[in-house]
Amino acid sequence: AVRLRLVGGRPDAAHVQPLPWDEEAHAGAANAAEKLKKHGLERSQLQAERAALERRKLDLSAEEGVQKRELAELERVRQEGMRARDEHAAARTQLDAALERVGVQAHRHLLHLGEPCPLCEQAVRALPDLPQQEQEAQVESLWQRLQKLELALEQLRNRYNDLKVATSTRANTLSGA
Repeated sequence: AVRLRLVGGRPDAAHVQPLPWDEEAHAGAANAAEKLKKHGLERSQLQAERAALERRKLDLSAEEGVQKRELAELERVRQEGMRARDEHAAARTQLDAALERVGVQAHRHLLHLGEPCPLCEQAVRALPDLPQQEQEAQVESLWQRLQKLELALEQLRNRYNDLKVATSTRANTLSGA
């Protein structure tokens, strides 16, 4: 009766065709049921891990796509930066030459055709032909262009540095993943 109660039965229950009781069969069935339950839990845990792995693969694939795009942008920004640097250097040279011409133009009133130049003492053969206002306007225009180029160059440098840090960090993360 005690064993019957332990497995969920009642001593007063009667069955028309009772089955023979076998302790070993009952223990085997209980073990099989426990194993089945354990396997079911393991299966659901494995499915959850597979789903998490698939999500991780998708995330990793997305990160690789971002890395590829940012590496391409990094190269584009580097190329633009080199062009901007060259353009900035050319604009600086043009501005310096224009400033030099304006400086010389400031002394034009001292020059007279056929007379010696006060600086080099050679005979003046021709006077500078560009009026002072036009030269000053040209210098102002070159100065503004140089300022714009410096701003663009600084923005490109900042973007390049940001991309360099982001791609480097992501490369470490991706290699670990």
